[in-house]
Amino acid sequence: MCEPFWYNIVVKPDFIGFDVFEAKQANYFVENVCLDLNYFKAIGYPIVVIFDPIISMVSGEIKEERYAKAITRVANQIQNKSGCAMILTNHTTKLSASKKKQKADPFYGSQAFKAFCTSGIYVCKNEDYGGVKMISTKSSHGNTLEQIHLNYDAFTHSLFAKVDASGMKNYDKVLATIRSMRT
Repeated sequence: MCEPFWYNIVVKPDFIGFDVFEAKQANYFVENVCLDLNYFKAIGYPIVVIFDPIISMVSGEIKEERYAKAITRVANQIQNKSGCAMILTNHTTKLSASKKKQKADPFYGSQAFKAFCTSGIYVCKNEDYGGVKMISTKSSHGNTLEQIHLNYDAFTHSLFAKVDASGMKNYDKVLATIRSMRT
């Protein structure tokens, strides 16, 4: 079992309640996040920034382009100043009894999110196999698998793929195997 390196994970609750749609708050947010990132970069850590959930970064509705653009503008500034990788996450709403299926759109219909992101992954319950299913909805660089099924192991706190029962295409199985050998 591999233990995570908890000493290189930083959680910043300082920005809860900030609204990056407001210019002053956005600038303060960018400058302070970049200060932390520059410190970790100087001591040799690879940097990945995760905004989770992005809906809490603005006071408005992220389906509106002006709010989506505010989030991508801040993410882009942080990326340009620090050279970091960026992951934007959000959570879909639960389905009501009348609504049986959700649209697999991690971008919430936003052109700003779709243009900013190089890949999009929609995670939903896998009705066929149990667990969850990750569906690629965008892969600009061809680096995401089309679909993968994941199960959760509560003992090891990890996600794993049952490849033979996942519904994955043979091509994706080969890609997953080759990529796992490179790491």
